[in-house]
Amino acid sequence: RDDGASMLAPGYQWHLYKSISLGWNIHKEKFMENVNWIESLKLRGGYGETSNASVPPYSTISTLTPNYYNFGTVSANGFYTQNIGNKALGWEYTNSFNAGIDFTLLKSRLSGSIDLYYMRTNGLLQNQLLPPTTGSLMPYLNNVGETQNKGFEIALKGVIVRNEKGFSWDIDANLFLNRSKIVSLYEGIDKLEDNGWFVGQAIDVIYDYKKIGIWQLGEETEAAVYGAYPGRVKIEDVDNNGVIDDKDKQIVGNFEPDFEFGITNRLAYKGLDLTIITHGKVGGMLVSAIHQGQSYVNQMNGRRNGIKVNYWTEDNPTNDFPGVRGNGDYPTFPSTFGYFSASYFKIRTITLGYSVPAQWIKPLGINALRAYLTVDNVCTLFSPYVDKYGGLDPEPTAYGGQSFVNGYSYSMAKTGQLTIGPTVPPSRYFIFGLDIKF
Repeated sequence: RDDGASMLAPGYQWHLYKSISLGWNIHKEKFMENVNWIESLKLRGGYGETSNASVPPYSTISTLTPNYYNFGTVSANGFYTQNIGNKALGWEYTNSFNAGIDFTLLKSRLSGSIDLYYMRTNGLLQNQLLPPTTGSLMPYLNNVGETQNKGFEIALKGVIVRNEKGFSWDIDANLFLNRSKIVSLYEGIDKLEDNGWFVGQAIDVIYDYKKIGIWQLGEETEAAVYGAYPGRVKIEDVDNNGVIDDKDKQIVGNFEPDFEFGITNRLAYKGLDLTIITHGKVGGMLVSAIHQGQSYVNQMNGRRNGIKVNYWTEDNPTNDFPGVRGNGDYPTFPSTFGYFSASYFKIRTITLGYSVPAQWIKPLGINALRAYLTVDNVCTLFSPYVDKYGGLDPEPTAYGGQSFVNGYSYSMAKTGQLTIGPTVPPSRYFIFGLDIKF
């Protein structure tokens, strides 16, 4: 396939994309003739190229904007650079490799697939800043950096009971994971701390100070070195210089779970049918802005109708959350309070249906009638964030950025990252419906 994009620079607008896929139906080979418990077995693999040209039109053209300048005691008309064009702006490319196997076994009682993939993206379309010595503080679009993603997925379908006395039971299950990595950034740059990008690390990491506990009674002398006292948060001093500053920030986690999975049970007995869909996540980290003491719903000062947390007191020497002080004495390093395990297991959806017997509805001119009730976002069966720390739901409801409390700006997750914010949590829905066929 040959694609073109007019918003890219002349000479870089067209690219020829190549792809290939191969498959081998192993079960059709002679050496499989006597293997009766395998109905189908296919090995497959492929390679393909894709790309991205999602940039604003005219990004390759430099533009000026009029402005006034002080010239002695009068103002003078002038211009400043609004957009720096790039005459070599081209496509962002992704090369993908995949391999998999499909199978059906045991008289179709078990079927499924296993897929592995590897993707490499280069020439990422990114805004790049020029050195201040150029006289321009505006970024320009450029093809820089390289990332990779790799992972696998296993999907299985099992027939547990096959229509025995009107009863049947099927189970669908899948397990998948993805690992991302930044391979390179700008030339000579191995990290962009403001963006939370580090060569060799996952794309979505959390870069912040690391909370290692709460200062306890008996640690007054050591705490005083950092201007703290018992009940205040204890931050890891990475360079061990007795001062907590930007040099003590580190990667404290990332959003990628170890793996995710889903299980769907489908049961039927005569006219009744029941479907239960569950979903789970193991590992990874979530950001709870409502635990960071930065939102109007909770400022970690023990007042108002905030979240119930395990505050430190002299009689409760916990390492979970710092002690409460007087009004206006807000906790230090509040962003560090909001990092929790993202593991959970939820019942996502339950649907109960009933198909009315045909002989009851034929006289009405109806061929089929099914009534059903669906409950969506049923409940969370397991979540450290919910069970231990008072969270409402472990799934994100907002995006990261900056939050301002009493004139102070605290960094939450980096802009664009999903967080659990002071917004409406995922709702539970009840849906009743009728399927009618005439």
